[in-house]
Amino acid sequence: MRWVRPGLPELASRLLGEALEACCLRAGAARGWVLLPTTGPDDSHDLIACLGTAAPTRRRLSGDLPEAAGDLTASQLNGLCPFPNPQAAYCFPLGRGAMLLEAPGAPPARLVEQVSLCLQRIEVEREAEALRLRVQKLSEELQATQRRGNSRLRPTLETTKRRTEALASWHQYAASMLATPHLASALPSLAERAASVLDHRFSAILIQEMRRLRIYGGEELTRRIGPVVPSRQLGSIGKRVLRDGEFFISSKDLGRLDRSRLFTRLGLKSLLAIPLELDGKVLGMLLLGDPATRSYAPEELDLARLMAHQVSLILENAMLVSTADLERVVARAVLDSMADGVYTLDWEKRITSFNPAAEAISGWTAEQAVGRTCAEVFQARYCEAPGMEAAACQENCPLMRLLANQRLMESGLTVEGTIRSRSGENRYVSSTYSVVVDRGDLLGAVVIFRDITEKKAIEQMKSDYAAALSHDLKTPLTAMKGYAITLLRHGEKLDEATRHEALEVINSEIDRVTRMFDNLLLQARYEAGQHTAHLEAVPLEPAVRRVVSLHQVGSRRHNLSYEIEPGLQVRADRDQLDQVLNNLVSNAIKYSPQGGQVRITSEVESSYVLIWVQDDGPGIPRDKQGSVFERFRRLEDRKSWRVQGSGLGLYITRTLVDQMGGQVGLESEEGRGCRFWVRLPRIREELASGR
Repeated sequence: MRWVRPGLPELASRLLGEALEACCLRAGAARGWVLLPTTGPDDSHDLIACLGTAAPTRRRLSGDLPEAAGDLTASQLNGLCPFPNPQAAYCFPLGRGAMLLEAPGAPPARLVEQVSLCLQRIEVEREAEALRLRVQKLSEELQATQRRGNSRLRPTLETTKRRTEALASWHQYAASMLATPHLASALPSLAERAASVLDHRFSAILIQEMRRLRIYGGEELTRRIGPVVPSRQLGSIGKRVLRDGEFFISSKDLGRLDRSRLFTRLGLKSLLAIPLELDGKVLGMLLLGDPATRSYAPEELDLARLMAHQVSLILENAMLVSTADLERVVARAVLDSMADGVYTLDWEKRITSFNPAAEAISGWTAEQAVGRTCAEVFQARYCEAPGMEAAACQENCPLMRLLANQRLMESGLTVEGTIRSRSGENRYVSSTYSVVVDRGDLLGAVVIFRDITEKKAIEQMKSDYAAALSHDLKTPLTAMKGYAITLLRHGEKLDEATRHEALEVINSEIDRVTRMFDNLLLQARYEAGQHTAHLEAVPLEPAVRRVVSLHQVGSRRHNLSYEIEPGLQVRADRDQLDQVLNNLVSNAIKYSPQGGQVRITSEVESSYVLIWVQDDGPGIPRDKQGSVFERFRRLEDRKSWRVQGSGLGLYITRTLVDQMGGQVGLESEEGRGCRFWVRLPRIREELASGR
C-alpha cells in the first residue's frame, strides 16, 4: 500500500511515490518510508511517504537519523518507524531527509538520487509556498494600511504588490519548467522574470560549458559579445562565483571590480551574481543588474538565492532528461543499424524488444513479436554440442543452461540451430545469450543471433566438394597406378600399340589431375585478390585452334570442330582466354556421349564478339541453369552422375570473363544439348594495327 502525505504538490507526490516504490522493488524491501525533518526545535520528523502492506500508524516521528548510510539501532528504529512491530531497517541519508528500507540489499544509486531530488523539490516548493504565504500576509497587511489612507506608504505598497505578482508569476513558471529539457526557451524567460521580481533592468543566466559560458537572456550583452563567452572574460567576478561558489554583490565601485568593463559598458552600476549550485557543483550563475546604485535587503538576497536554487534544479532535471534521451537514442540507433538480429527477454521468456535485423531474419515485426515467448516466435531447435542431435528450445533452453553455470553467465553462451520464420522457412542461426545485470540484479537476457544459412550451405558444398575431389583424384591415380604396374611387370610382353595406349591413358590422367589442381590454385588466387587481367588485342581463331588441337589429342572419341571468322580480334588476356575456352570445351566433352559433336563458332554483335561452345550432352534443366556458374556446383541427376569434376570449372570461367569485361551464359533444353556463350569486346583490325 502506497501512502504519501496529504498536502504535497501533486507532481512531487507522484514522483516521490514512484521513486520509493522502485527503490523497494529493486532492494527487495516489503516496507520503506521517507522522512523530512520538521522546522521545530526538537528532533522530530515528518513522514512524507511510505510503502507497506497497511497505512502508517504514526505521521510524526522522533529520533536521531544516522549521518551516514547504515543500519538503525533498536531505539532509533522504535522512534523512526511508522509501522507497528518494526523489523531491522537500513537508512539512506538524503540531504536534510532520509529514506529507510526494511531490505537485505541496497537499491541502485540512481533510484536513491531520484528520491533525493524529489525531497529537494518538495523542500523548495514548501519554502516557496511559505514565502508566498509570507508575502501574501505582508500584502494583506499593506493593503489594510493602504485602506487606512497612509499615503506615505503608497509607493512601498505598490512596489510590494508588483513584487508579489512577479513572484507569483515566477513561482508558477518555474514549477512548470522543472521537467522541461528545452533550456533555450525556458532560461531567458526565467532570467526576465527574476529581474521583474527584484526590480532590475538587466538579467541573464550563464551556463558553464567546458571552459566557456553560454548566455541565456541579456540581449544587450549577447549583442556585444555573442552567445558564448570565455570564462576568463568575467575576471575576478567569474572566479568568485564559478570557482569559489560565492555571491557577488556590488552596489558601488563596479567599474573598479569589472576590469574587463564587460558590465560597465552596459551602463550598470549595481550587479548581483548568484552561483547556480547543486550538490557542491557550480553549474553557472544568475546575473541581475541595474543602471542605478542600490543596496540589497536580506529578504531580497533570500529571494535571489531561492530563484537561483530553482534554476539549478531545472538545469539538473534537463541534463538528466537529455542524458537519458541521448542514451536511449544512441542505443536505439546502434540496435537499428546492427546487421545481427537482437531481442531482449524478461524472466518469463517473453520478448521485450526486437530490432529491424531480427524482423528481417524472422519475418516477424516488432509489434507482432513483443509480448510473445521466444519459443512461440522462433520455434528454435538448438544443438547442445557439435555433432549432437538438435532439440526444441523448450527441452534444451539455452537461457536455463546459461543461468545454471556461473562461468557462462560471465562470458555468454553461443549455440547453433534452426529457427522457423513467420513464412515457414527454416533458417540456420548462431545465437549468443547473455544476461542483463544492473548492480548485481538480474534484469533479463539479451540474445544476438546471426543468419548463417548461406555459410552452412557453403560449408556443406565444401564438404561435398572435398569428398568428390578425393574420389576424382583416386580414379585417375588408380588408372595410372594400374597401367604403370602393367608396363613395369609385363611391358616387354605387350605389343607396341598396347604400350602406346597405356602411356596415352597415363598422360591423359596426369593432364586431368593437373587441371584439377590448376583450378584449385586459380580459385585461391581469385579469392585472395592476387590475380589480374592483362588486356590486349588477341586474335580469336589461333586461340580456338590451339584449344581444339589440345583436346583432339586426348579425346579421340568425340568430334571437335570450329568455325571462326578470320581476322576477328577480342580485347582479352591471352592466358585467361585460353583457360576459358579450355574449360568450356573440356566441360562439353565430359557431358557429351561417345561420338558426340563439340562445335565452336563465333558471331559478331556490333562492338562485341560472341563465342559459342555447343555439345550433344543431356542438357541442363531450366530450374538449374542459374546455379551452374556457382562454385562447387555440379548437376546431380541420373544422366550426369558418372561425370567426374570438381565443380570449379564454370565458376572460374565466369570469374575470368568478368575480369576481362565480358559476359558468359548458356542456352539449353533438357535432352537437347547445351550452348555456352562468351561475349567479349571486339577490336577492329584497323584499331589493332594502329591505323
